[in-house]
Amino acid sequence: MKLKFAFLFILMVFGLLAVTSQVPAQYQQDITNPGFSLDQEDNSTETPDDDDEEDDEEDSDDDGVPDEVESAYERDIEIEYEDDRFRSKSVLKNGSVKDKFEVEFDVQSDNAAELEFEYTKAFETNSTSNETELGYEVKFDEIIEFVDTGVPGYENETEVQVYEIGNVGWLPLEVHYNETLGFVMVNATSADGVFSLIMRLSSSFLTENNVTIVPNSLKIDVIINNFDYQGNDTKLAVKSHIKTESELSIENESEDEVEGFANNETQVGISAANATGFFSWSEIAMMDGVIVDVLSSTITDSSDEEGETSSKMYFTFNSTVAAESIVWDPKMGVVSEAAKANLVPPTPDTTPTDTTSTTDPVTSTTTDPVSTQTSETSDPSETTDSSPENPSTPADGDSLPIPFWTLLGLFVLPSLYRSRRS
Repeated sequence: MKLKFAFLFILMVFGLLAVTSQVPAQYQQDITNPGFSLDQEDNSTETPDDDDEEDDEEDSDDDGVPDEVESAYERDIEIEYEDDRFRSKSVLKNGSVKDKFEVEFDVQSDNAAELEFEYTKAFETNSTSNETELGYEVKFDEIIEFVDTGVPGYENETEVQVYEIGNVGWLPLEVHYNETLGFVMVNATSADGVFSLIMRLSSSFLTENNVTIVPNSLKIDVIINNFDYQGNDTKLAVKSHIKTESELSIENESEDEVEGFANNETQVGISAANATGFFSWSEIAMMDGVIVDVLSSTITDSSDEEGETSSKMYFTFNSTVAAESIVWDPKMGVVSEAAKANLVPPTPDTTPTDTTSTTDPVTSTTTDPVSTQTSETSDPSETTDSSPENPSTPADGDSLPIPFWTLLGLFVLPSLYRSRRS
């Protein structure tokens, strides 16, 4: 009796092994995993390759701007200047479409602290008939000392004195040009040393004192030194004009801030039919090394003052300290769509490919890239079936065949066991 039990038990084991051998390999592997579930999703997080991240955001000069962006915005700069006049031309270097902007500071005629900005897109290099698509001027007129009695900031407040910028004339311009770096700095200072404009142009992104100079703009430092205050607890405001035929609008974020090149800036957007420029400014200034807020007024029409289409604004340094030095950073610039286009990947070729084959369709073979098995066109009668001579792996959800000896053992063993006990 014991031998019969042992023999039947062995038959059952071999039968179970036969069943297991017919389970698909991927199921056998997953069954050994305690957390396995057919409905389980792969929620694993793949750690990105550090080398891939470096390739995507390569920054060879460590200035925080990826090399790809620097190449897209890179420009060529040309300058010409005299003691009382400065003019520059900046042309986009790379890409199929070029644009250029020109900046001029000229005190030859009226001593005004006025900057002229002209922009042309898709110009012809050798043509003299290029039409300006956007033009505007920014003029710094006055420094107003006033008593701030209402809402903070100058809005027709009680004036203590008005300093006319440029009224005393100008010292000779100081121009510094680093041709290797493509960097230009121009210092324009009034004859009494009270008011200065330091203008910076760069052919590529340049970081200076934690401020990024963007190639499609002119960075300006407005500096007030040793102002002769006449009152107590007074504030200073700079009056400025923007002259243009284009539409103006105040925007809470500057173009550079939107693009991630600056922080805490506001701007006046200058919109023409085919181009957009801007006059932007930092919302803070330094007064004797201390940070203070810069409060901007609304834009009001001032065409009657200037004799041409213009608007005026006031910028108040929100402190009653009689500072010896005030430094504030505005900008003039343009949105370079041509530079941005350099960052857009080229459109892939969608032309359909001719897949017609000249091979005899009867004898042609096709390779399954997954199974790497070669199938040939043959007689339908030779189609693979699931006969014992050609077993096939059951599909998902199919029942697995149970061998005869396993079934026999399952039925006979209990009967033998009952007969033995009786």
